Amino acid sequence: MLKRVLPVAALVPALGLGACFVSDSESTDPEQNPSDGFKAEFVATAQVLPFGNDLYLAGSEDGTLNIVVSDETDLGNPLAAMNMLDGFSNTASAYVKTTDAIDGNSIQYWAPTDPGNVVMVDVTNPEDPQVLVPGEDYEVVVSDVQHDARMRMFFRPLRPLGSDQVDGDGNPVPSRYMALLTSGLESTTGQSLAPSRQFETVRDAALADQELDDPTLEQVRQALQPALQAATAPIPFGLGYEGEEIAVIWTFQTQSATSSLELVADSASPQEAGALPTGLDSDDANPDLAGLAEIWVGFTTVPYYHDADNPLSGYWTAEDGAALTRFNPMPEVRDDLRVPLFVTVPSEAARMSPECPADDVPADGWPVVMFQHGITGNRSQTLGLADAFGCQGYAMVAIDHPLHGIVDPSSPLFVGPESPLYEMGVRERHFYMVDGEPSDPADVLEAGGAFDDSGDHYINIASTLSSRDNLRQSVADLLHLSQTVGTIANLADEGDGPQFLPLDADRKFFVGHSLGGIAGTSFTSLDDSVGASVLAMPGGMITDLLQDSPTFGPRIRAGLREQNPNLQPGQPLFENFFRQAQSVIDAGDPANYGAGAQDSNVFMIEVDGDSVVPNSATQYLADTVDLTQVSSNADNVEGGGSGIVRYIAGNHGSLLQPGADDIESICAFFAIQYHTFSYIIAADMGLPAIDVDGSHPQAPDACAGIDVVE
Repeated sequence: MLKRVLPVAALVPALGLGACFVSDSESTDPEQNPSDGFKAEFVATAQVLPFGNDLYLAGSEDGTLNIVVSDETDLGNPLAAMNMLDGFSNTASAYVKTTDAIDGNSIQYWAPTDPGNVVMVDVTNPEDPQVLVPGEDYEVVVSDVQHDARMRMFFRPLRPLGSDQVDGDGNPVPSRYMALLTSGLESTTGQSLAPSRQFETVRDAALADQELDDPTLEQVRQALQPALQAATAPIPFGLGYEGEEIAVIWTFQTQSATSSLELVADSASPQEAGALPTGLDSDDANPDLAGLAEIWVGFTTVPYYHDADNPLSGYWTAEDGAALTRFNPMPEVRDDLRVPLFVTVPSEAARMSPECPADDVPADGWPVVMFQHGITGNRSQTLGLADAFGCQGYAMVAIDHPLHGIVDPSSPLFVGPESPLYEMGVRERHFYMVDGEPSDPADVLEAGGAFDDSGDHYINIASTLSSRDNLRQSVADLLHLSQTVGTIANLADEGDGPQFLPLDADRKFFVGHSLGGIAGTSFTSLDDSVGASVLAMPGGMITDLLQDSPTFGPRIRAGLREQNPNLQPGQPLFENFFRQAQSVIDAGDPANYGAGAQDSNVFMIEVDGDSVVPNSATQYLADTVDLTQVSSNADNVEGGGSGIVRYIAGNHGSLLQPGADDIESICAFFAIQYHTFSYIIAADMGLPAIDVDGSHPQAPDACAGIDVVE
């Protein structure tokens, strides 16, 4: 992925700075007036710097960013929330502002034969820097958003930048990157890019190894000197630039995005869990189903790292309330919650049907498929797959995402004051919220009220830290459930000693839909006990996913406009908000975990024109897992048991139901269900492959002539 061309040392700056270089606000400092020409903005004394930037760590006492904001306690401001992070985004762009419009045609990337005028380098290991590959690792993009005659040039990662590495002593080492622009860049009026006066002073002093009288600029000189020396060293010992042509240079470290969930995964253990038979089969719950799955309900305990008293504003912290960083990544368990558990096993109808392979319970128990539903759904959506897996002889287990659950009191699966499970301390995951406030369900029901819809508050633009940790809590819950599936007590068995449901934890698989596939990507990367995962309609780079989603994008933009009329596309504040929000959400974004799932068996599903999760987000996530497209069974050879299938018919919900009456949608539904359970069965046999050439035995005859796979 990277090319070794810079065997130079000491690129990493040692920062000994005060908290003076810390603002992401626009500046109209007179030194940097647009009329002065075409310059790269770098005015340390006016707090105007490229963003992200290691200088924003200045004055930090705990390894977190130290950005000056108007109210550091207002964590609803994503810029203030960034001060809870130990580095910059692994996925969002870094950028530099210029005083005039940039001619994108003048961009020329660094190459060994020609240094060009832009470059980005991984300098994590100063003994072995790596120049990033343009078009593969990153791209340089000129923003079309202008403010005060200033423009922005983005260094946009095309795949997530690195998180922490570990040194020989087992200590975390943050990934660090360097970016550089030269005078070879031109404005749309033909001017060459020039350095700001302050950067020129720092640059020239650093290259001459001369101290500066101004204490602020001297500290900047010391910080940037190693990078400048490396940039001006001749190829192959450096980048080969002339000192006077460097218009701006900076370095930034990324955050330790995965460390907390990695520790949660390492500590995951079996939790208290139990289930009772309901006496219902799937067709009793939904007459459109075939009754091939028997329904059990119960509970499991999940360690809750979020704040149950403040679920819409709380976030994960260490035991002392401090921010989670690479130096103290383990989150505090705030509570142990008993949450509803949904289980299905092959019904008698499935075991007796000549069309179903299901037979008597295997000696070691039913193989089990963990299922995770999508945004605004709930655990009962397991029924959309329960018949298919019940017929094949597989059990299913499911829990709700945080802030999700069944909200209809008339549902026999609702856990409310009249439910035996409620008497056992089990509570719906949504805290029985009414207008965003947790409530006593008895009071609400007595007054004839209604609960907020499932998942209404999961995506929370008012608290990006909460949104990040809703995502992480979803993954943490799956990690603990995975360790628990083999020890779910049969609460209907009154025999001596614990009697467990007949589930074989050594034959364990996962299916996640939409948000369930998003959390499932991270889960799959962290739990190698899962034999195979089907990730249906997921996506990565969460803020881009939300902006580009035909379903969520308009709602989010409307909500932002209500807060501030400048929070709309085409405004700098809008760009800032989503870049900062992505930085905060990174530790929950599956894109940062995708590489960890590359050695797992993964079947990803994408539907053309998905109106909820845009195809761009699914493809971005698939690329992080390094999945190849499977269009025929022959493609499985290259995929090695994993791959992504793109369906040209169907919709976002086609994993669970057709969603429309047209024959193409019906055929897509049967194809996706068949490909899902046949992939799990193949993986269970030790030969994972996506059987896109096969067909569902219950599919209408008309589907034989309809191709739904691209």
